[in-house]
Amino acid sequence: MKMIKQLMNEDAHETTGAYRIRHPKRRQGKDDQWYHTFELEDATGSLQGFAKIKEGLTKDAFIDNKRMVCRIKTHQRQDEVYIEVLSAAAWVAGTSSPIDLLPISQCPCPDALQALMDFRNALTNAHLKHFVDCVFSNDELALPFIASPASLNHHHNLPGGLLIHSLETAEMVGRMGAEQPDRVELGQVAALFHDIGKVRTMTRTMKRTSLGFVIDHDALTLEMLAPALTILERRWVDGATALRYLWTWNHQPKRGTPMMVMAEVLRAADRISSGIDAEQQAYDGAPHWKQGAQLPTRPYPQRFWRPRQQPMLGQPS
Repeated sequence: MKMIKQLMNEDAHETTGAYRIRHPKRRQGKDDQWYHTFELEDATGSLQGFAKIKEGLTKDAFIDNKRMVCRIKTHQRQDEVYIEVLSAAAWVAGTSSPIDLLPISQCPCPDALQALMDFRNALTNAHLKHFVDCVFSNDELALPFIASPASLNHHHNLPGGLLIHSLETAEMVGRMGAEQPDRVELGQVAALFHDIGKVRTMTRTMKRTSLGFVIDHDALTLEMLAPALTILERRWVDGATALRYLWTWNHQPKRGTPMMVMAEVLRAADRISSGIDAEQQAYDGAPHWKQGAQLPTRPYPQRFWRPRQQPMLGQPS
């Protein structure tokens, strides 16, 4: 399966790939032949495409945002690459990773999409990899997940901030949880989706939803991931149980010390990622000598302090 970025750097040829159809239109060419025109898009880029209207390539095959497996032929005109679709069929789960088909144009932080693909591909546990794919197969979860903020006025408070924060937390869990190699990927997957409820409490336009005014995002995690958890449970019962525990232990009455050390690792990684970003925002543009700073969060500002660097002996202060 060729991705868009690969097609941009190759000579004209025929190949197969999975892509999203974007902005399809029906036009008549100079030869009086009718064509579909559109963009083919995936997580690595987009290219202009066209297809002759014929059997099997009717307008029903080209619907905006539809995922398709296409037999294509690349063409070059001067320095521009464009795509002719020779045949197309609806994409089905298992054909390729749904993360590869996330549209780069809908992610405000495109570099994070590559990091997400790398994260998924690095998973060695086949059950967890399948679980991740199940979650991202659902566009109602996947598309807002790559575009929503992680907060409105605290850390990672920008469109796409949720994806950045989730990946940072997963990466920190990987480092801090290295002493438990048999459980570290459970912790990383839990970290990736620990704030997924925020896709229903905030929007990419930095607004709180009506649901977000009355329900905390943590209360939505199990509900939103229930279909993928059900599938995981058929494959690996304890894996599904562990993920449920990692997402809920902190909200259980009389929780005490968690039964999984990975829960402490996940909580620490979450706080470190959010704290570092908030601190960077607070000191953004401040002179190097400034020690105190604050971020105007609600209901109270978040305050920070940093020590001055002590000059070495013999150096001017």
